[in-house]
Amino acid sequence: MGTLFFAGATLLPKFRVILIYILIATALFAGLVWMHLSFTEMSTGGSRFLVQWSGARQFITEGINPYIEEAASATQQLIYGHPAREGEYPYYLDTPFFIMLFILPFGVIKDFSLAYAIWWSVLDIAWLAIVFLSLALVDGEKMPRFVMVLFSVFVVVSWYSNASIADGSVAPMLAALFLGALLALRNGQDGLAGILLALTLYKWEVSGLFLLLLLLWLASHRRWRAPRATLMTFIVLLVISLIILPDWMLPFLRASLANFRAEHGITLSLALQIFSPENGERIAMIVRILLSILL
Repeated sequence: MGTLFFAGATLLPKFRVILIYILIATALFAGLVWMHLSFTEMSTGGSRFLVQWSGARQFITEGINPYIEEAASATQQLIYGHPAREGEYPYYLDTPFFIMLFILPFGVIKDFSLAYAIWWSVLDIAWLAIVFLSLALVDGEKMPRFVMVLFSVFVVVSWYSNASIADGSVAPMLAALFLGALLALRNGQDGLAGILLALTLYKWEVSGLFLLLLLLWLASHRRWRAPRATLMTFIVLLVISLIILPDWMLPFLRASLANFRAEHGITLSLALQIFSPENGERIAMIVRILLSILL
């Protein structure tokens, strides 16, 4: 009895410390959401996240398959004010449903501005994770202090980081998952690495090649635990998704193909035209010629 009392008395201070940390983290996150909410209420950005939120919202409130034409039309109405016309991006949902399981809670939120503010805050955390994970991978403690500062500032203020946040893109999360998996592999935590690699299927057309090459490298070194963890995580999520929505696969493939046909991506020319509309294409052509000569 005395031993149990002593153990309880020892655990109590630790529990209080953990509770304090949780309360501080919750307060900081709430403050971050409140700060972003003032921007999202005035902003017209976040179209990539809007597609996911709209699909989740329609599935939860109306039971509509988020990959069908009806769901896409509703999303297009939110973005364009009318169904997409010829030449306009169709904004079909192209996130696999076994990953949409993590997005569905956002569909409970009726106000898109609030949902986007929470998503924006999550992306901010992902960018911070990118900084810390990158420095951990390259033994940042051995770096000169000014290099660490320059790298951190570049990650936070670069055009790509701000563009991805403004668009509600999942790119920061993918990068954080990849870096987390690589760090886990370096530290011998192959099970954790496998789980993180399975989650990179969030954007399978982006992560697919990297995931395949990394799994082949792991197989060549007979590190089977990570591929097994990836496969098991994928199977578990897939089974859950099929139980919730059995007929999502074919509509998802059609939606992905429709988006792929309409996708132009971010080219050097388009990026330069943002800063110099008149000369952007010309500068991009010169850069392409110089790179061709060098290669």
